[in-house]
Amino acid sequence: MLADVSMSVRPGERAGIVGENGSGKSTLLRLLAGVEPPDDGEIAVADDLGYLGQTLEHTVQQAVDAALAGLRAMERRMRELESALTDDVMDEYGELTAYELRGGYEADARVDKAFRGLGLSHVGRDRRLSRRAGHGVARPRDRPALPGDRDHDGRGTHTLSRTRPTSEGPQMLTMIDGGSPYGVATGPDGALWFTLVHEGRVGRMSPGRQPVIHQLDPADGQPTVITPGADGAMWFTEGKGGRVSRITADGQVTSYEADSPYGIAAGPDGVMWFTQMQTGRIGRIGPGGERAEFEVPVEGGMPAFITAGPDDALWFTINQGNAIGRVSLTGEVSVHPLPTEGAAPVGITLGPDGALWFVEIGAGQVGRIDTSGKITEYPLPDRAARPHAIITGPDGALWFTEWAVGRLGRITTDGAVEEHPLPAELGDGATRQAEPHGLTVGPDGAIWVALEAGALARIG
Repeated sequence: MLADVSMSVRPGERAGIVGENGSGKSTLLRLLAGVEPPDDGEIAVADDLGYLGQTLEHTVQQAVDAALAGLRAMERRMRELESALTDDVMDEYGELTAYELRGGYEADARVDKAFRGLGLSHVGRDRRLSRRAGHGVARPRDRPALPGDRDHDGRGTHTLSRTRPTSEGPQMLTMIDGGSPYGVATGPDGALWFTLVHEGRVGRMSPGRQPVIHQLDPADGQPTVITPGADGAMWFTEGKGGRVSRITADGQVTSYEADSPYGIAAGPDGVMWFTQMQTGRIGRIGPGGERAEFEVPVEGGMPAFITAGPDDALWFTINQGNAIGRVSLTGEVSVHPLPTEGAAPVGITLGPDGALWFVEIGAGQVGRIDTSGKITEYPLPDRAARPHAIITGPDGALWFTEWAVGRLGRITTDGAVEEHPLPAELGDGATRQAEPHGLTVGPDGAIWVALEAGALARIG
C-alpha cells in the first residue's frame, strides 16, 4: 500500500495527511506510532510520541494511559529500581530523572485539569469511546454516525430530519440528521431553536414542520446553551470558540468575544447575562454590544447555568464551587454554599413558587433556594442519574433531564419525583443512550428535550 515514502517532521511542526479512503493514511500513522511494523525501511521517532487511534474501543482511562504510555513505563521501571537501589542500578535510575523533566509527577493532575477545561469532568473514566472517521472529536461509544452536509441550499442552511412516534408513551421523535442537539429553547417567533454542539450549527423548527439548520462560520465554536433575548432574537454561547452570539429568525448571526461562555439568560434589565466557566466571571452584554464582567469570588468555581430571579437579580450555579450564586443588576455577587459536598450544580430555573430550582449532577439531587438563601435538597430515586438541566413546566411542576440514564424527571414543589424513560431506539434499529441535555416548554405546550444522540423528543 505504501512504497517509496520519505518524510520528516521536526519538533513543533504540524503536518496533515490527506488522501482518499483506503489510500493508507491510517496505516502510515500506525507505522509511525509503532503499532504496526514496516515491511522494509526504517522509522525513527521521539520517545515521547503519542498516538490516538481512529477507533477507540477502549475506555476513557485506557485512552489516557495510552497517551501517557512512555511516562507510565518510566514510572513502573522507577518503582522496580527503588525496591533494589544497588550500585549497579543507580546509573539507570539516574537516567530516569527524565520522568520528572517531562512532567511525569504532574501528568495526572494535568489530565484532570484538561477534562475540567473541556467540560468533561463528569465523564466516567470507565466509559467506552468511539469516534467518526475523518473528524477529530472523540465521541461517547454507540452514538450514531451522522451524515455530513447535504440538501444544502447554498445559504448556510439545510433541512435534515424525520419524525416518528415512539413506544414510550405519548412521545414523538424528530430525528436531526444534521447533528447532535444540545440546547433547546422556544423563541419569540413561536418556533423551537436548538444547538448542534459538535457540528457548529443552530436549528429552527416549528412543530410539525421540517427544521432549518443554519451552519455557523466558523463552525468550531461548539454552541451549547440557547435562550430568547429581549430583542426578539435568540442568543447562544460558543464555549470553545469564545463567543456569545445572536441569531435572528432569518439566520443572521452577530457574535461577541467572550471567555469560555456557557449559560446565558435575558436579565430583568433587558440585556443578556452569561457565565464564563474558566475565568469564573459573570458577563453582561448591552443592546449596543457594550460589555461588563463581574468576578465570582470562588476560586476555580466554574459558574454554569444562569437564570433571571424574581428579585431583579440573576441566579447561577457554581459547578465546581458547589454553590449557588446571585448577581445584582449592578454587579454585586453573593454566594450560597450547598449543604451536600460534591453536589456539582448545573441547571437552574425560576420555579412556579418564586424560588430558584436547580439540579445537582454530582449528588443526584434536585435543589431549591429561596431569595433569603434557604436551601432544600431532594434526593432522586437514582442518585447516579446525573441530572443536567431543569425548567418550569406548564403544569406547575419542575421538569429535568437525567443525562446518565436517558430519562426525563418531574418534581412537584413539595418534592414528589416522577421519572419517565426517553427513547433509546432512535429510528435506525440500534439501541443507544439518548443523552438528554437541554429542555423547554414548546410553543405547543409540550415538553421538548434535546437528545445529543441525534433527535428532539416531544413529551406530552
